[in-house]
Amino acid sequence: MSIVWLVAESGGLSGLDAALDERGVELRRTEEARLPDAAFELYDGVGVVVVDARSTVGRSVLADSARALVPVIGIAPAEIELPDGVLRLVPEAPDRMAHHLVEVLAEPRNLRRHPRVPTQLPVRIDDQVLETADVSLYGLRVQPDGPWARFGAALDGAVYLDDGARIELDLTVVDRRSDGVALKARPRTDEDLLLWIHLILEGLERSPLHADADPFGALFE
Repeated sequence: MSIVWLVAESGGLSGLDAALDERGVELRRTEEARLPDAAFELYDGVGVVVVDARSTVGRSVLADSARALVPVIGIAPAEIELPDGVLRLVPEAPDRMAHHLVEVLAEPRNLRRHPRVPTQLPVRIDDQVLETADVSLYGLRVQPDGPWARFGAALDGAVYLDDGARIELDLTVVDRRSDGVALKARPRTDEDLLLWIHLILEGLERSPLHADADPFGALFE
C-alpha cells in the first residue's frame, strides 16, 4: 500500500483521509516536525511526505526537506514560497488533492504525454447527460458507461463550465473501461478551442507534477 505522511495541524485538511483511502492510499498524520522518521519509513516503500505549508510547524518541516530523501509536497497557495525541490499542491477540495497525490505516487508510470486534469463537469453527449471524470488536450473520460458508447462512434457533445460557458465538441469513442468511457475530443470552433485550452491549463496549475508542464510541447517536436 502507498503511504502519505501528512504533517498538519490537528483537524486540518479534513476529508483527505477518506479521499485517499478510497484510492488505496494510507494516510498517516502527525503535528510534529518528524521528517527524518517519515523518510526512514518511506525510503524502501512507495510514499510521499505532504506538509501543510500554511502552518508554522509545516514551514519548519519544509526548511529541513532536503533530508527527506523521498518526494516532499507542500500544500500552499502560489504566494507562499517553497524550498527548491518541493512540489506545490494548491489547497482545494480533498478529492482533487487526493487525485494529485496519487498522480505523484504513480510517477513515472502515470506521467502521460498529454496529462489529464480531474474535473466534475456536466457533459451532454447526443441525448445523454453525464459527468466528466478528467480531460486532456485531446480527449476526456466520462461516467457512467452505457450502450451509447460504441467503439468508434462519432458523437455530438458539449461540456458545461462552472461559469455557465459551454464548449461544443466533436467526440469519438476510443475505449470503454470500468471507470468510464474514453473519448477523443475536437473543439468545434476557435472559441470552443480557447475555452478548452483554458480549462486544461487551469487544471494543470493545481497539479504538483504538471504545474510547469507545457501541454503543447509535443505539438512542435
